[in-house]
Amino acid sequence: MPPSATSIGGARPRIYTIRPVRGPAESEARVAVQRAAFESEWMTVERYARVRASPTYRPELDLVIEAPGGDLAGFALLWLDAANRLGVFEPLGVAAAYRRRGLGRALMLAGLRCLGDCGADHALVETGLESRARSLYEATGFTLLDTNFAWVSPNSQEAAET
Repeated sequence: MPPSATSIGGARPRIYTIRPVRGPAESEARVAVQRAAFESEWMTVERYARVRASPTYRPELDLVIEAPGGDLAGFALLWLDAANRLGVFEPLGVAAAYRRRGLGRALMLAGLRCLGDCGADHALVETGLESRARSLYEATGFTLLDTNFAWVSPNSQEAAET
């Protein structure tokens, strides 16, 4: 996938570049932007290495948005179900310091192009009904398809930590 850019800014535009992650060498930065986006320390370099080792992981569908200074401002991990021609956004986020600049929308649109280039006819994103990202997904053309309910066991915290 060739890099694409979104120009944002006043008289002197700042250029944000959407591109795939640059392999394992960029793992720490990729993990850091996910942690910043979700304000969570759940993702670690080790967990991300397991994601990259998944048989369905495709490096060209692991996107980041690079800010003008070189920092990663956001990310979108896409998955492709080739048999059903379905693409899935899971997860996608923009670091708090970079929000409200159209970067989430730019990632969504770039992700849709990538998925289409890989043969997907449809795309799916899952989020909670109260998610602050829901308006982003709707503004990008996604519509509510279904509502899922999560059942949690009393020991779910222990399971989540493993």
